[in-house]
Amino acid sequence: MIKSGFMWECECGKTILGEKSPEECNKCGRIDSFVQLPEEIVEEREKDMVYEKDEDIEDYEDE
Repeated sequence: MIKSGFMWECECGKTILGEKSPEECNKCGRIDSFVQLPEEIVEEREKDMVYEKDEDIEDYEDE
C-alpha cells in the first residue's frame, strides 16, 4: 500500500501522492486534470516503484 493517501495521475503522466487531487499540475499547468488511480493499478506500480529520490512521484500538501 502507498505510504499515505491516494495516488493521482494527471493527463500528462505526472503522479502525485496525497489525500486530495491537486487543482493544478505543476508539470504541465493543466487545471483539474488529475484522476485517482484504481487500487489494482496502484498495487502494480508499487511493485516497480523505488522510494528513494523519484522525480515523478511527490507528496502533495494543501497550503
